[in-house]
Amino acid sequence: MCFNAAKLWQLGWNNNRHLTLSSSNPNYTGNIAGFIDNPNTPGSPMIIKIDDPSGEDYFINFNVKAGFNSGTIEGGNDVLVIRAGDGINYSESQLKAKLGAGSSYTVQDFDNGKTLKVEVNSINVQDKIANVRICIGECPPACSSDTQCDDSDDCTTDVCVEGVCSNSRIESEQCSACPGERVVDLRVLTDNYPKETSWKLYNTCADTVEAQGGNYDVANTEYATGKICVPIGAYEFIIEDSYGDGICCDYGYGSFSIDYNGNPVTIEPDQFSFGSSETIKFGEPCKFESSSPTITWSKSPTAKPSVKPSQSPSAKPSKSPTAKPSVKPSQSPSAYPSKVPSAQPSFAPTPTFLSPDIPWCGSTNCSCTEFCKGIAEDNSRCGESDIKYRCPVTCGSKCYCYDLDSFEHEGEQKNCAWVSRRNKCTESKLRALCPKTCGDCA
Repeated sequence: MCFNAAKLWQLGWNNNRHLTLSSSNPNYTGNIAGFIDNPNTPGSPMIIKIDDPSGEDYFINFNVKAGFNSGTIEGGNDVLVIRAGDGINYSESQLKAKLGAGSSYTVQDFDNGKTLKVEVNSINVQDKIANVRICIGECPPACSSDTQCDDSDDCTTDVCVEGVCSNSRIESEQCSACPGERVVDLRVLTDNYPKETSWKLYNTCADTVEAQGGNYDVANTEYATGKICVPIGAYEFIIEDSYGDGICCDYGYGSFSIDYNGNPVTIEPDQFSFGSSETIKFGEPCKFESSSPTITWSKSPTAKPSVKPSQSPSAKPSKSPTAKPSVKPSQSPSAYPSKVPSAQPSFAPTPTFLSPDIPWCGSTNCSCTEFCKGIAEDNSRCGESDIKYRCPVTCGSKCYCYDLDSFEHEGEQKNCAWVSRRNKCTESKLRALCPKTCGDCA
């Protein structure tokens, strides 16, 4: 076995989930959790110490084959009984029993003639718990009511089923290992060259790396992160091999697995032979608070009249025309109209990007300057509100060029920081959404 309960107790591992039995506290019926569980969360005991004042103590744990303990060989998924010193000072330890469901272990001469009995009622490998009954002296009658099964844990449902206590974990936000967040559990099984492997967990919503690992020392070994608390959002698990041959299957049979909030992420076997890198996407949509302009053009508003019209004519019209004008009208206006408006409009339309079907553009990644060269060949289009605000030189108006705060790409919410980090400016659609980031703003 990789770990034994006596050594774990001595080292202080999982000490938030220790339980001590003695002649003054002689009985326990309930679950014992696998020691790979998070010791900082409330739950069933992980290690039970049975104090024998007349000799060496006994230590009990559930040796579940999962997580960092998945490589255990002896006593895997069994309840183990270890005898050692007092759990404080150094001493040799002995494996006394490996108990499966329905089996028991008895010590006849315990604490000056008493009987110690350890029974395993059931084992649930999926939930990583075993239900046990431990008695010093005579065992009390089997449970007859739910109150006898109370394990003092507010996050379990305690019931008596056919004379056996069952303490089931309650799935709720309050009892979650990460209140208000999500739990990620990552496991990597190395190939023959473990130092070539590295990985990171990237939060695409916040543009941050939540966890990373790699450069492992031992070949053909599973490394586990345990439960990592992360914000709710969309994630990319990016695993890389520095040699470029993945982790399967020419030089060993490596693999990896991901659990997101208790649910396994689907990974195909051929994704282990990924070459230089592989990206697994999972999680939930990002929740951006966008402060950017909308993606559609608003129409230019008309200016309000400076004076309200009168309610009625100021005088009745004359019955006949007035006298002929004394001066003939001029042949033409007194001045030519200016080529551009005398002043920019007081309210500009909400700026956005032009649709890709503009014939001069040709693609969605053309810059403001390139587009306006096409407009110069047909400046009659300057009357269109979206164009005159795109082409300041040709149409005498203001050019707007900006990055969108967030947008949807392949079913996920992204932003321009992600475009830059992933070198996505070569993709025309993304370049059109991030012109400032991609250097297209003239």
